Amino acid sequence: MTHVQGIGNTDYGGASTACCNGLAKTMTVIFQWDLRFSRLMIHPNRQFGQHHDRRLVLRTRHRYQHPLDFHIGMDMRNHRTHRYEGNRTHYFNNDKYIHEILKLHNYYRARHCSPPLAIDQRLNQIAQSYAEHLAATSTFEHSGNKLGDKSLGENLYMEWISHGQVKTTPKAAMSSWYDEIAMHDFEHPKFSSETGHFTQLVWRSSRKLGVGIAFSKDKREVYVVTNYFPSGNITNRGYFEANVLPANC
Repeated sequence: MTHVQGIGNTDYGGASTACCNGLAKTMTVIFQWDLRFSRLMIHPNRQFGQHHDRRLVLRTRHRYQHPLDFHIGMDMRNHRTHRYEGNRTHYFNNDKYIHEILKLHNYYRARHCSPPLAIDQRLNQIAQSYAEHLAATSTFEHSGNKLGDKSLGENLYMEWISHGQVKTTPKAAMSSWYDEIAMHDFEHPKFSSETGHFTQLVWRSSRKLGVGIAFSKDKREVYVVTNYFPSGNITNRGYFEANVLPANC
């Protein structure tokens, strides 16, 4: 059974806090057990420059970058796409994972009358490099990556366990993102950090997809990065209505 070392009271179905030892800095943790699994699913609750605070919740929730607006100049850094080969600590069939992620994307997109995405190897390289960066640094924040001078859409997903080797499936990440549909208001559509993964996933104008997945050196953390081009979640008037349609349209 997965557990957290630290001080705190367990409240099944509730939340508790614990101060965990063994990190470079003190880490405050809020955690819940998911009785369906023998592991804890987490969302790192981080601000820029604060990379050790994590929140454990019933199901993972993930950072989403600010929406794009054509009228705002986006001052976003480019992440260099060099490789972090030292962090690919065990064999993982990335090609199979990418194929399944693409298949699930297009399954969900078809529900919302969005055209299928196609894998782009340049986006794969960008996404894989950044996933390896996250795994190497144990951070969880958006990259601001671009393709040339064009901003990319980006979804992030992470799982963590305290002991053993974390295992993940494409369905775990995709279900987590798509489940945000429950919080999206189709009658008054707009960007929300609570639904940004879902809206990017089904965004009609996006055409290309890149996928990256990487594990931490101790194999306890796994990071999934997906990049989209053209980017979704553009907040100009009419864009959400045109690009995020209700299921079965």
